[in-house]
Amino acid sequence: MASRTVIVTGASSGIGRATAILLARQGFDVGVGYRSNVDGAETAAAEVRKAGGKAVLCQLDHADPAAAAQAIDRAAEELGGLNAFVNNAGANRRSGFLDESLDGWQQLLTVDLTGPFACAQAAARRMVAAGRGGRIVNVSSVHDQIPIDGGNERIV
Repeated sequence: MASRTVIVTGASSGIGRATAILLARQGFDVGVGYRSNVDGAETAAAEVRKAGGKAVLCQLDHADPAAAAQAIDRAAEELGGLNAFVNNAGANRRSGFLDESLDGWQQLLTVDLTGPFACAQAAARRMVAAGRGGRIVNVSSVHDQIPIDGGNERIV
């Protein structure tokens, strides 16, 4: 097993990408998780390699939690194990309270809660099976404290 391995979801851009690159600079081999932005994921992977880490692309979609968890397992195999997991991907759905559909609400819960849970569980199972423990970080949004326009409409 590589000495230090991590998978970062949502690593094709933004916070996830910066996290993947920082961890590579700290000596980690990185699974670069992405949903559809393959160009961004390949660019992030190139930056991980430039920083000295091995990079493995890991395509997953939290809208299908079981398949997302399987993608974590495949990337962990390709990395040679898993020491850490950063759950960074999520949806930014903006809908007024009175306008939100039950289907839209369910999709949001699946993408932002159930998918990340399934991925973290897959990562944790690998860490426990390896007998060395590990670290799981769940990234949240500043918007859990600071509401965004369209996501906090008042009911009058």
